Amino acid sequence: MESPTPQTELDEKRRGEITFTVTNHGAAQDRVVFVVEPGDGAAKEWFTVTNPQQLVSANGSVSYQVQVRVPPDVAAGEYECIGRAYSADRSPEDNSATSNRIKFQVKGVAAAPKFKIEPWMWIVAGAVVLVLLVVVGLLVFGGGDEVDPAEEVVLDNKTLTIPPNRFADLDSGTIVNAGGTIQFRVAGAPEPIIQPIGAVKMAERGVVANPNYRTCADADLRTVFIPIRVLLTPGTVLCVETPQQRMAVITVGQPVANQFNFQYDLFRHKSAG
Repeated sequence: MESPTPQTELDEKRRGEITFTVTNHGAAQDRVVFVVEPGDGAAKEWFTVTNPQQLVSANGSVSYQVQVRVPPDVAAGEYECIGRAYSADRSPEDNSATSNRIKFQVKGVAAAPKFKIEPWMWIVAGAVVLVLLVVVGLLVFGGGDEVDPAEEVVLDNKTLTIPPNRFADLDSGTIVNAGGTIQFRVAGAPEPIIQPIGAVKMAERGVVANPNYRTCADADLRTVFIPIRVLLTPGTVLCVETPQQRMAVITVGQPVANQFNFQYDLFRHKSAG
């Protein structure tokens, strides 16, 4: 594995990017998973790997982009992390490779400048309020609606519980042994994850009260796995575009030991045309 320079710079907003290059020295292609392991004081939530699972040809190389986002309440100082790559088809303990340690300096959050209200600002504020009232009136009484009403009709509603390493077919609402839409993967992963199958795309939307199609219509859907720790809070919403180009709006239920429990509504998705 080729690592970047040992020191990575973060900007004043505590954001940065690290690029790792992984080479497959084997004689056959392999599906390689890449994760970031934080050092002392750092947290997994700071790091997001774009496309963390990639197919690497024999003697070929791929790059993994890692976005670093450090929360503002974290103390300033030096932190570090390492990258780890392993085959998706074998145990990480038997075939993983790690990078050198990457250090990054987290700067202190600058104090907000004192703000003085000038008389002219009241005039501008009044004009802004007037414009907002006009816009709200147009949206309520005469504005257009970008979402096709047909897409907001619930096609199906299901409650499912996925055992470890089993698959769910969200189009049919069934638990299957292979294929389907998503997998609750435990074996062969650094931590329990929800993994999309094939070209299925997903996005996590946090806790949403009364989610519907609009909750997911503009979501940034990607073919990435989502750690189960992100979905532990009941009411968390997961958007999944199914192979039949429908939108499954998943609401995570109460935790069930060693299983992924959820309810979802199925909608016709706009990408279906």
